[in-house]
Amino acid sequence: MWLIKAHTSQEAPTSTSGSGSLYDFWKKKITKKDFIIYFIYFFINVVLVYLSLIMIFLFFGSSSYV
Repeated sequence: MWLIKAHTSQEAPTSTSGSGSLYDFWKKKITKKDFIIYFIYFFINVVLVYLSLIMIFLFFGSSSYV
């Protein structure tokens, strides 16, 4: 969760509605540094989900052989 809170101070002020704040976020100009940071966070999330699914599959798959 601390990864998401790291850049809240740099984001542009958004409206109170959910769709408006999402639109303001995508409307914001993303710099190369921000893109690299977002890409790293996305890559880490994909790797963690992939490894978690493999561990769950191995855990439940190995119990059926007993």
